Amino acid sequence: MTYRRIIAACFVLVLAVAACALGQETVKLEMKFKAGDLTRYKMIMDGSASFGGIPNAPQASNLAVRAVAVVRQRVKRVLPNGDAEISSIVESARYTYGNKTVELPTKKMPTTVFVMDKSGMVKSVAGAQKYPGMPLSVEKFSALPTGELALGESWSQGLPFPGGNLMMVGSVISLDEKLGNSKVAVIKQDISADLDMEKALAGLGGNQMVPQGVKGKGKLTATGTTFFSQEKGRVVRTEGVMDAQMEATGPMPSSQTPQGGGDVTAYLLMHISFELYLLPA
Repeated sequence: MTYRRIIAACFVLVLAVAACALGQETVKLEMKFKAGDLTRYKMIMDGSASFGGIPNAPQASNLAVRAVAVVRQRVKRVLPNGDAEISSIVESARYTYGNKTVELPTKKMPTTVFVMDKSGMVKSVAGAQKYPGMPLSVEKFSALPTGELALGESWSQGLPFPGGNLMMVGSVISLDEKLGNSKVAVIKQDISADLDMEKALAGLGGNQMVPQGVKGKGKLTATGTTFFSQEKGRVVRTEGVMDAQMEATGPMPSSQTPQGGGDVTAYLLMHISFELYLLPA
């Protein structure tokens, strides 16, 4: 097994993760849906990574990549219970690595259709399974608190994640922040997870990017801020950072190790900053 496959195994697990009462007033933040509504979001993600630990392989630090994408979403219909069926397509996507920029063939990407409730929880997804090697599920994750909260009150949510115990703690810290021409509520979110590669692969039914015999563990932490317009009933901006540390152990051929074979351990450190904001429709 090459060092690239061990590093790829770490990346798969980390990414199979790509959202206090101070007063007496309570608030319930809800999405607003209307058939035909169109929204467009731009996402920018900057990531850096360091990895090493493989004999006779280069050790790397501060490998940087930037990904930029524009996603268009349209409400197909509003269901009797108030949920919305939404179609989503990628208008444009590119990533930059060093001096090289690659435009992705978005016309070949399938349309994703998902059902979302008023808390922003994605209840079901169709179409995402057409992307190979994409283990991260966003189903059952609520972008907003599901009930009424006092300003500053926190809530927590366990997120579905094959191979880890991922927990989000959020709080509404402001209801009248000014963002451009919009008055927004500000939601702070903290996410943490302990990751186990064997459990992740079992939950996913295996993954062709991760070779047999690889074991790994790690830690993921993230903080984010969501700006939500109560008037528009939609998220207008999200920003945050994520850090991950992973170790993966797997067998190496005898020709690639000084000791003549056996298990070796690779490490991966990742830092990602991201922002997502609403574009004119």
